[in-house]
Amino acid sequence: MKKEPAKINNAVLLTRTEKSTSALSSQTHSSKILYTSSLSGDEYFAYISTSGTISDAIGYRFATTRKGLFFVVESLFSSQYEVDSLRIFFNDAEHMVRIGITDEYILYPSSYKTFKEEVDAKHKILSLISLLEDNIGDYPITALLPLVMSSGQKKINLKIKNAQISTLRSQAEDFWDRW
Repeated sequence: MKKEPAKINNAVLLTRTEKSTSALSSQTHSSKILYTSSLSGDEYFAYISTSGTISDAIGYRFATTRKGLFFVVESLFSSQYEVDSLRIFFNDAEHMVRIGITDEYILYPSSYKTFKEEVDAKHKILSLISLLEDNIGDYPITALLPLVMSSGQKKINLKIKNAQISTLRSQAEDFWDRW
């Protein structure tokens, strides 16, 4: 039997502390998030731990199909198996990136070229997340946001010319807001 070489991954461990204070009491809640990624940055895993037990595990990756490029988010617990995906479409003539069905980001030409190379060619997940880090849209990226904010990695300096994002209003099922 041939021994497989060990996969080399990057890892970051963050501690998240939330403090809630009211007139009657003050509570502090702490959790840890362990992020692992491939060396190329094309695959990420987030393991959320509370009180020493992993409460959630999420995988992030890109998938290229005949229908295009998709950002895939998977729950890694077998009892909670869920998959969410966002289609990413590039329009070179307009320097536009469409995320999902309706959200459009028009970038300045140099930013568009860099972003497309990072995401479409190299499948760099943090480059996509840096575009979506304002978290206005309904994207399955919540667990990755602390990593982007604390990452020492060089973020691409995106220059957004125009963006149009649609979100479902939380108080009503049939109303959409356009940002």
